[in-house]
Amino acid sequence: MAKVLITSNSKRDLWNILSIALLVAAGAWAQTVTQKPDEVVYKLAQNASMDCQFIHTPEQQVAKNPILYWHKITSLTQMTRLWPDPESPYKDRVDVLDSDRNSPNRSVLLKNVQWEDSTGKYECKLSYRAAKQDKRTKGSGVKLLIHDSMFFGLENETQLMCAVNVSRDDGFVLSLLQDGSKVFQKTIDPLHPSMSLPVTLSVILPLEKGKNYECQIHLGSTMIMSQPFQQPLETPGTLEKVLPEPAFLFVAILLVPITVLLALLTALLVLRR
Repeated sequence: MAKVLITSNSKRDLWNILSIALLVAAGAWAQTVTQKPDEVVYKLAQNASMDCQFIHTPEQQVAKNPILYWHKITSLTQMTRLWPDPESPYKDRVDVLDSDRNSPNRSVLLKNVQWEDSTGKYECKLSYRAAKQDKRTKGSGVKLLIHDSMFFGLENETQLMCAVNVSRDDGFVLSLLQDGSKVFQKTIDPLHPSMSLPVTLSVILPLEKGKNYECQIHLGSTMIMSQPFQQPLETPGTLEKVLPEPAFLFVAILLVPITVLLALLTALLVLRR
């Protein structure tokens, strides 16, 4: 087998070839819409930011300011205009984050997210004129996932429960830790027939005194929320047993001088007679 000798000249030629390839690739990527990340997670009733960037090279001059459209795609045949549309169900809930029409930033803010907002994908689309032609391009879409506040407390005197409502997505994982070690885990059953929103993830664990507990909700490998559980130092029953004893002693101490005083008064009355 013949050996290939790479010299400094050949290295320079190789770099030139790579540079040309990058320029060609840049031209191929011109006039594109990117939406990153492809899924975002927000708490119920928060405002959700959804990214959209319009990218094109200087060589690909855009003669007409791009017209922005946002749609919610729930199926191949069902699409809802998110913005702009005065008749949209999302009216007054969507703001464009950058009002400059020449800006590459075409992101929007969806206000006060609700459970029904977590169905489907949100697509960013742009219509514009470049190279004397009308063109349209769109992003790959972004999925909105929602969670609610976490409950983590006593189910009864002997059991501890952690529960949280989430939108339907197989990536959500609820975990319960005892002294730093994972002891229980719950995910959404993808075969569950119910498609209702929200979905409740809950875990119940026997409570042991002196143990430290923590509940966590993850989306894949990313932690969304965690909450520790603080065990009460004393139970109400113990407190009731402790309180009467000092009260009894206090009353007994007060009775001693009263008894002595009564005895002295009785003695004085006897002497006067």
